[in-house]
Amino acid sequence: MPKETFRGAVQVTTDVDMDKLLAKLPQDLRRKAARDAVKANVMAVARDYKGRIPRGPTGNLKNSVKWKVIEYRSGTIWYGLAGHIKPTGNHAHLINLGHNVYSRGPKNESLAKREVRPKSGTARVAGKRYLHKAIISTRKKRDKIVVDSLKKSIEKAGG
Repeated sequence: MPKETFRGAVQVTTDVDMDKLLAKLPQDLRRKAARDAVKANVMAVARDYKGRIPRGPTGNLKNSVKWKVIEYRSGTIWYGLAGHIKPTGNHAHLINLGHNVYSRGPKNESLAKREVRPKSGTARVAGKRYLHKAIISTRKKRDKIVVDSLKKSIEKAGG
């Protein structure tokens, strides 16, 4: 299976001091607990984001929303990515961030001479900023999710 390439993804972080909570766990359980907490955090953003995107005729844009947990080799830094994967989410950045309107020139010009140029007098198409809105609206909820996930791991470990 080819490696997924994210396009228009954002790094999802939390304000919770995870190190204090992870210190209450035995060393062998910390990695899984941290991964589970980051996973719950990024899934909350992805779920909210996917709910904000309207379903188009093909549904490709909505179906391309994915999430991923990244761990550095040192095992101390964790973060999650939420966004679109290629090729189905190739145009997500245009919808989220907006774009200028372009044309290929008059139809009576030959194709070789027709260059892409901005349409005169057209305004910029405003971005919908669905991903930004999802991150902002879930911020407090995500911090609670991370703390609850870590507390659940601590209870499981008998701490």
